[in-house]
Amino acid sequence: MTTEPISSVGAQGAHRPRPYDPNENWPEPDPRLNNGGAVPAPPFPIECMGAVGPFALGLAQSRGSPIDYVAVPLLVFAAGVVGGARSVGVRRGWVEGASLWGMMVGAPSSGKSPPLTALKRALAAVERDAGADLSLQRREHEARKIEAQAVRERWENAAKSAANAGREALPMPEAAEEPPEPKAPRLAIGDVTTEKLARLIADNQRGLVMIRDELAGLIGNFGKYGGEDAPFYLSAYSGDFSPVDRVKGGTITAPAARLSIVGGIQPDKVQALLAGRANDGLVARFLCVWPDRVRRVWDVPAIDEDEAEALLSRLWSLAMNKNEAGELSPRVLPLSSEAAEIFAAWWQEQGAKAAEASGFMAEFLGKSDGTCARVALVLELLDWAATKGGPKDGPDEVSADAVERACQLFDDYFEPMARRVYADAALPEVDRKAIALLKEIKRRKVRTFNVREVYRGEKCWRLAGLAQANDVEAACAVLSDADCIAEAERTPGALGRPAKNFVVNPRLFAKGAARE
Repeated sequence: MTTEPISSVGAQGAHRPRPYDPNENWPEPDPRLNNGGAVPAPPFPIECMGAVGPFALGLAQSRGSPIDYVAVPLLVFAAGVVGGARSVGVRRGWVEGASLWGMMVGAPSSGKSPPLTALKRALAAVERDAGADLSLQRREHEARKIEAQAVRERWENAAKSAANAGREALPMPEAAEEPPEPKAPRLAIGDVTTEKLARLIADNQRGLVMIRDELAGLIGNFGKYGGEDAPFYLSAYSGDFSPVDRVKGGTITAPAARLSIVGGIQPDKVQALLAGRANDGLVARFLCVWPDRVRRVWDVPAIDEDEAEALLSRLWSLAMNKNEAGELSPRVLPLSSEAAEIFAAWWQEQGAKAAEASGFMAEFLGKSDGTCARVALVLELLDWAATKGGPKDGPDEVSADAVERACQLFDDYFEPMARRVYADAALPEVDRKAIALLKEIKRRKVRTFNVREVYRGEKCWRLAGLAQANDVEAACAVLSDADCIAEAERTPGALGRPAKNFVVNPRLFAKGAARE
């Protein structure tokens, strides 16, 4: 997907020095800058989170973060904890697992990490509780191992006697096999190779949550060691396990793969990611969030972080199905009849959108059907976990309410957010800095400003990426080209050099909104 740089458009001659004159016939500022970028950030519809909405909002406020950076990781964490315990039956022959992938786009210090840290602590507590009886399991394992050794010794003696007598020895009995050593269950993982990930998935059939501080490091390393990394992840998203051949130790196999992923990424790295990847559907599987910054507030509300642990613990209590052979599989929750009607209508609309789209947006819309069904499943289970009522083994179906909220999330949030990420991330860095500068100009409602006051002094504006004179001047050049500001008539500064002042296009403000 390509986006024309904002710095390449705008009226000619915008750099001519001029005094501030609100009555002058200024040109209309470039709407892409004035609107905050190619596509503005949509507000997160917190009502779609259902029963967990108040907690998610409280956690965001307590951390001074946008609600987006709480809601989407919470969906991913919940999906990862549910893992192989539940799937959603969309229609005959169409089943989706619970796995979700989330990509949190934002500059450093934009509020991505604080709520994620709180959710990671809750996940670690669930993982710790899940392995609480490991000591007992190991002691029992030692007893079973001794029993197996005794059976094996008797079989070996009998087999030797049969061989000495010229008879065919009986096959080794199943009870003579040494039982597998118990291992502490894993829920959270970080930076791992694909080979190590395959082993972890094989050992943890319930599922895993991969948490990456920087997703560019994950995807950027695909193929670095000569492996088929991207195909493995694509298969894992679908619930399929691609066997991994090891140099030593043979082949790693598993009946299924259940992997949820969440991580952060900076806007400029999204740009490089999009430019360097073919449309293989990998990026399109991520639910992207890139909200506007929230204003910093000193007094924040208190929040009971134990609620996150309680939510995830109840989801962990949902058991997987086990057949007579001991094989584990998810319990499939069908859509209710009303939910199926709602989803079918939305599915038709999505098909039409995908047919008209192109590039990464077409990939996203094409994958959104299955992802929306997964989100509906997770919303249903989060409601059950948050209300602490209902049957002990969870709901029997995915309700119309959960499906309706999932569809609304995609229509009102995830789709416009994907358009924002795919379009704005393709802008050059200087254009994104210009957008940040313009947002601050509008927030402060200034009609004139000096370049130095943006980046220097006790009362400087303290904008990320705009701490140096060259960065501010480059951003001002973009805003000038886009008819948002214009260079003012120069006057000598404190040291005798002309001060670099700018006047702001009055059209950026409502009538009477600008101030000195």
